[in-house]
Amino acid sequence: MAPKIINRSRWLFGVWILLGLAANSLAVEWQVDLTKPRVAKFISRAPLEEFEGITEDIDGYLYWEDDSLFKNNEFYFEVNLNTLDTGIGLRNRHMRERYLETDKWPVASYQGKIVDVAKRDSAGLTVYEVQTQGTFSVHGVERDIEVAGTVEMLEAGLMRIKAAFQIELPDYNIKIPQVMFFKLNKVIKIRVMFHLKRVDGE
Repeated sequence: MAPKIINRSRWLFGVWILLGLAANSLAVEWQVDLTKPRVAKFISRAPLEEFEGITEDIDGYLYWEDDSLFKNNEFYFEVNLNTLDTGIGLRNRHMRERYLETDKWPVASYQGKIVDVAKRDSAGLTVYEVQTQGTFSVHGVERDIEVAGTVEMLEAGLMRIKAAFQIELPDYNIKIPQVMFFKLNKVIKIRVMFHLKRVDGE
């Protein structure tokens, strides 16, 4: 599949449409709870070096149309790549300036839908194993992907999201110089954990 260039104005337009739908239906909306723990890890394991780029700068939302759990749902989540920290300042700068080019494309995002749900109980929690389909975008390129994750219902109005997937840097036009092949893996594993709070007034 050919990569697609991101049109940020289209994302913003979509958000406004979403908010308009929510205002005119029985929408249930959840937003990332910025007061609760959250983390995104971008993990590289190459022959000569392993490292993680870590940030807590995650934002976004999930909504569905009525009280039927996840019915006609949509979500959008993004990570601020300028805040990724690998533990070494020079490596952080090289990652942002040479590879991710965060001056042009400061965020990585995932927008899509939950397409399958399986409920289970775990240690007294209600947990949903979910399959999602959507568009992951980074470095000015969009690609359709599928991501599996879990939704843990912690209490009324609060849930915890966990997911893990991987991307290949060449798929997003992120070039790795030959000299770096043994220090930066072209396959990057991504793991996220964050909390969502219900914000529809209930």
